[in-house]
Amino acid sequence: MIDWEAVHRRLARLETALDRGGRRTAREMREVLHDRARILARPAGIGRGADDQVEFLEFTVADERYGIETAHIREVAIVTALTPVPGTPAFIGGIATVRGQILSVLDIGRLFDLPDLGGAPPGKLVVLEGPDMPVGILAAAIIGMRTVPASEIETSLPTLTGGRAPYLRGIDRTGVAILDGAALLAARDIIVGAEAGQ
Repeated sequence: MIDWEAVHRRLARLETALDRGGRRTAREMREVLHDRARILARPAGIGRGADDQVEFLEFTVADERYGIETAHIREVAIVTALTPVPGTPAFIGGIATVRGQILSVLDIGRLFDLPDLGGAPPGKLVVLEGPDMPVGILAAAIIGMRTVPASEIETSLPTLTGGRAPYLRGIDRTGVAILDGAALLAARDIIVGAEAGQ
């Protein structure tokens, strides 16, 4: 059973942290570390079986809704500037600094050939913790966290073919495309500075 009050409190704290530019108090940092420890302490395979639950963060890119499992997320940050990197694919938005750490920024709108709707550039960054280095995904808006049964994620739709296929786990019944965080983090061509064969 989901404790919705706890979820709303957590989202309110996240919104407050984003308004402060991502700076957290010592108490908030302890809570974040406690949450991470709880997630890391889960037995392997949670969220993978047909009857298991999948917890993901929902966000928007080019008016489409995407989600990524919270197990892959380090944090959500505000991005104020991206530094372009010459010679990288168009889907690399550039590099950004988050808490003094440089990371590649992935623009899945370009990766998936979504229409450019203009307007303000995405201001949120969903930071994934990878084995080599963190990777950021640009997001227009953060909607919130959701949990769905793994059995409700449809994996055999025609829209899951083509360039999107390697990076999508499936689509839930509300139309949220669930990204495959492990596949994104394993893709060598999204890490700026990564050399083939490493």
